[in-house]
Amino acid sequence: MTRGPALVAIDLGAESCRVSPLQWQAAESRIRMAHRFPVRPIVTASGICRDLDGICRELMVGLRRSAEIAADGIARIGVAGWAGAGVTPATLRETAGELARAQMLG
Repeated sequence: MTRGPALVAIDLGAESCRVSPLQWQAAESRIRMAHRFPVRPIVTASGICRDLDGICRELMVGLRRSAEIAADGIARIGVAGWAGAGVTPATLRETAGELARAQMLG
């Protein structure tokens, strides 16, 4: 029997991303991959880049699946990214309920 809300791990890999809820059963942790999807580049007028809109859509699929798995809800979400793979760090902000474009730091 699980107790309490789940923790959700999001791994933003260079070639694929994973969304996995972690729950406790008795004294042991249990992690299950809820969603995995490929990261595909897109071509824009300024060059080849990551499809941020596509990544965000797929992350929402993973979070919804995680919520279905976690009967007691989700307490926290942790995100690990591909910072070592030559990607410029970005911050995301929410505007009027919609995810805004990445705002590049630098």
